[in-house]
Amino acid sequence: MLNGVTPAAGKNFTALEAELRATRGDDLITLNPQTHYFSDPPTETNETAIRTFWDGQLYTVLGKPDPSGAWQLRLWWKPFVTLIWAGGALIAIGGALALLGRLWRFRRREKSAADWRRERYA
Repeated sequence: MLNGVTPAAGKNFTALEAELRATRGDDLITLNPQTHYFSDPPTETNETAIRTFWDGQLYTVLGKPDPSGAWQLRLWWKPFVTLIWAGGALIAIGGALALLGRLWRFRRREKSAADWRRERYA
């Protein structure tokens, strides 16, 4: 639900900030996407508001006003996008296990070579 659009100011820009309220189960989520206006050079950018959950992310962007007074809003639900981070963590764990296995084999090889030398020259 669009709760309202208010002007805002930053260090080198002016902006319009929307207050969006969404519900997920019993949780109330407030998102504040902005449209920034820069004067030199004249540029307009959109700042998204993102809310991350364990099973996805909600992206919101404030669009342009309609002549009738309505606002364009863009909302995206990206399911399971947070699992990308879990995939990266699995890759890191796999790399650490591969490194530990290599170190373990190297130490075992050195220990068996030392034992062989001890037996041969004893």
